[in-house]
Amino acid sequence: MESNHKHLLDPQAANFNDTVVPKTPVFSGNDITCEVYYFKPNQDLAMHRHPNGEQIFFFLKGSGVMTVEEKEHNVHTGCTVFVKANEWHGIKNSDKEDMVAVQVTKVNAGAEYKDK
Repeated sequence: MESNHKHLLDPQAANFNDTVVPKTPVFSGNDITCEVYYFKPNQDLAMHRHPNGEQIFFFLKGSGVMTVEEKEHNVHTGCTVFVKANEWHGIKNSDKEDMVAVQVTKVNAGAEYKDK
């Protein structure tokens, strides 16, 4: 059962990067996929949407701002955000500490990025 259990805050598993916010796969099944994002301070995940799937975000560490359809939500450890299919969304770590967020979505949800 080892492959069905992972600790996402284990310092050895953390995948922080000074240049980009890495999307690290956690699990993937036939229907859903789970990935973790490791944000350094002031890093962001660009505005995008998924035409073929909804998403749920879980914030495990740190705090920041998640924008969904132009509405900003302050997020922090323990927060959960639901994003409907085709809703534009993005995340920014606005804190001085690292932030960790997990997302679960449908396999092959697709992604379209908003022009800046």
